[in-house]
Amino acid sequence: MLSVVGIDFLFSVKHEENYGLALSILIGIIVLLLPKTLFKRNLKQTTGLVLNLSLLGFSLFILLIFVLISDVQKDYLGIEYYDTLIKTLEFLLSPIIYIATLIFIYFRCFTIKKWKGLPEG
Repeated sequence: MLSVVGIDFLFSVKHEENYGLALSILIGIIVLLLPKTLFKRNLKQTTGLVLNLSLLGFSLFILLIFVLISDVQKDYLGIEYYDTLIKTLEFLLSPIIYIATLIFIYFRCFTIKKWKGLPEG
């Protein structure tokens, strides 16, 4: 669902400052989906590299989504007197990202097990 929102945001950007955010979301989606597509080709080294990249970059991807939501709140909804999502969550943002990353790693463990079973070469 977040990928659909990110792609929809990419094509409906009104402010030039948000193009970087939209492009980063699109690149993040591609990096997160690449290990699933590379398993079909049995490229163990490339899949391992992309798998590690997706594990390391997931927490930054979640933070990027929060920044995107806050920018949309500021730019499109005109929320200047109210707090944005990042200001509202303040100290809870770090534990939310941490828990989301742990859940992602739990589900990615099944992919890692499949990756270990791939033949070399």
